Amino acid sequence: MAMVQVSAWPGTAESAGKVIAETMGVSPPTKANTVGAVGQMRILWLGPHRWLVVGPRESTRDLFTELAAVLPADVAAVVDLSAGRRVFSITGTRARDLLAKELPIDLHPASFPPGHCLQSSMAHIGVLIHAVERDRFEVFVYRAFARHFHEVLVDAAMEFQAAAAV
Repeated sequence: MAMVQVSAWPGTAESAGKVIAETMGVSPPTKANTVGAVGQMRILWLGPHRWLVVGPRESTRDLFTELAAVLPADVAAVVDLSAGRRVFSITGTRARDLLAKELPIDLHPASFPPGHCLQSSMAHIGVLIHAVERDRFEVFVYRAFARHFHEVLVDAAMEFQAAAAV
């Protein structure tokens, strides 16, 4: 996936949000731990005035170049994170149970419904989790921890007689 972090400066978040919405076709969320999405384009809330813009890597769009061109440095910092993170897709009726083995948060659908994201840690690894659908999650992990995270998932999935694909 293509991933670009945008961090607006104090006082510029509203104008940065408008520019992002016009450029990406989806508004960045202003509510904590939510996700704006249209098609395969998603914008995950990372913190006040900070977003992770995510799109398919095979797209002809260059998210970083597009956003850096329309967001001057005095409005926001734009950083390409595409090579720095790996995304694990966890799906199935027991996906929440698998995540709950390692996450210290409430994953009940009423507390963490589709269209929401959160940052936490799993097995001492910082993660960003996006609830895409009721039984489908994307877990963003820093690339250096991807192999270890995969091993943690494989171990956790054994209880459910599940397999983890690479």
